[in-house]
Amino acid sequence: MGACKKPPSTNIQPENNASKNNPLDTFTVREIDFKFLTAKAKVRFKDVDNDISATAHFRIQKDSLIWISIVPTLGIEASRCLINKDSIFFLDRINNNYYVFNFKELGQKINIHLTYNILQSMLLGSLPFPKQNSDILSKSVNNEYFILKQFVEDMQIENFVKVNSMKLEKFDIKEEKTNKDLQVVYSNFLPLNNFFFPFNYQISVTYPMNKNLQHTSISVEYQKVELPDKELNFPFNVPNKFLRK
Repeated sequence: MGACKKPPSTNIQPENNASKNNPLDTFTVREIDFKFLTAKAKVRFKDVDNDISATAHFRIQKDSLIWISIVPTLGIEASRCLINKDSIFFLDRINNNYYVFNFKELGQKINIHLTYNILQSMLLGSLPFPKQNSDILSKSVNNEYFILKQFVEDMQIENFVKVNSMKLEKFDIKEEKTNKDLQVVYSNFLPLNNFFFPFNYQISVTYPMNKNLQHTSISVEYQKVELPDKELNFPFNVPNKFLRK
């Protein structure tokens, strides 16, 4: 499915005696279930000023903690990040600085609406917002995708779920007031334990700046993903010489 194309859709209507049933009741996206996850990935970040490639190491405790270590081509860790439900802690090892943000502050810096759940969903290929009875469910005209449309605050979210696999293959979050857009497209679904997991995804962010639309893209290619049984450590210590910015 192309990153910029949206298939036309038709609303799903209840049938016969099921007219009182909500089609959402039986709509279930197949998402990975785990307690701990580790991963290694090739990451490329590109915007108008930068084109950076690196290796990223991830550790996740589902719905609780995300730990990320970024290692550029030289093989020495350049940055480390620890994220909980409320805050983001970031170490810049190149400049000996560290930062602490809440999600609203970070979202303003990177020009998207961001929460812990949205970030975790981007990494895992799961719905960024839970299903609600007020959501609108439709099908693409070719019946290839379910389209789950949601409205949260001033955002419109469209989730594209493949009919034959019930896997999320794309989501698009548009902010009506700010003209910002976050789109994530997943591909290369491979077996992982009892699940199918997207080993590739592309993040695209569009936002207004200086009366023009700016674009940022992040591509992620997982090289290794595991679901360990044992509890993970999430090491994060701020050296005394680091300055808080």
